Amino acid sequence: MLMPCALNLIHSILKVGSSRIARFFYEYMGGSFVRLAVLNDKVIGKKLEMPIFSSEGTTILSKGSVLTEKIIARLRQMGVGTVYINDENYEEVLIQEILDTSFRLKTIKILKQLFEQVKKKKDLDPYVVKEIVTGILDNMAVSENSIISFNNIGSNGMDICNHSLNVTILSTLLGISRGYNYSQLSDLGVGALLHDIGKLIADDKFHPEEGFKFLREYRELSATSNICAYSHHENVDGTGYPRKIKGDQIYDYAKIVSLCNEYDLLHSSGSLLPHEVLERISAEVGKKFDADFYNDFIKVIYCYPNGLPVRLSSGQEGVVVMQNKSFPQRPVVKVKDAGITNYINLMEKLNLFIEAVTI
Repeated sequence: MLMPCALNLIHSILKVGSSRIARFFYEYMGGSFVRLAVLNDKVIGKKLEMPIFSSEGTTILSKGSVLTEKIIARLRQMGVGTVYINDENYEEVLIQEILDTSFRLKTIKILKQLFEQVKKKKDLDPYVVKEIVTGILDNMAVSENSIISFNNIGSNGMDICNHSLNVTILSTLLGISRGYNYSQLSDLGVGALLHDIGKLIADDKFHPEEGFKFLREYRELSATSNICAYSHHENVDGTGYPRKIKGDQIYDYAKIVSLCNEYDLLHSSGSLLPHEVLERISAEVGKKFDADFYNDFIKVIYCYPNGLPVRLSSGQEGVVVMQNKSFPQRPVVKVKDAGITNYINLMEKLNLFIEAVTI
């Protein structure tokens, strides 16, 4: 896990030259020659820096695999829209997974078994659910430079296991940002993990009510967890379903899961980058989503991930190499001017901003 003082240490060495920064990244923080790339013709011939797995845990492409036109088409069919590739022009980019891929795959496997039991036998093991959430809470590497890595596990169609895990991770991050204690995070995590459970036992249209009724039968699950299944499609303006409740009538955990559910649905489409997803969601704030929760959400979802090529308002082009905690729109960007490498901390250069993504 990245120590809280790491960014301060970066700041203290920004002025002493790129060679020392490079040593810092490679020796202490695992920086590498990577950039985030959209899967299109421009990445043909490039090598993968992060392996791609199926939701069953099978390695589809290993690190170092060369991307071909056929491989790109296959990945896009599986919902993979972006990848991290090796690029020697993009050194010193810090890549750290918020949840190790091997742990994610193990968790997805357990979830598949759990959900299959619900679908076939209408039976749920609440203790396994709580163990999964505890594992997530105990294994998350929470730092401003952690990537959520939703783009390296592919699936055919909408995978409820992948989706449920993603929503749980996002909801937990938002809960942490709001100062929830461990018990609250656990209840929120359970609610997020089971928010779509109704889809396994009823038609999609009725899944909130049916999921809630199903979960109420398990005394081991809290009412605050169960309400996430019931109310994650309610809107703050009262236009949602199934009860058309609004504002403070919607429980906080359900507001969180609603927001995180929308983010993952849009991001998992493979066609939108994080900043584009947030733009779509921001248009619904005050209608579908609570403004206070959205403001906390954008502090933990870094809309310009490390490795993303960008252009600054000054016209300089570079790559995001590090984040500033709670200020996702103001990362550290590495640029080259006349062959000289500079590191621009947008928290210090307040007259500059990211004008465009050049991916």
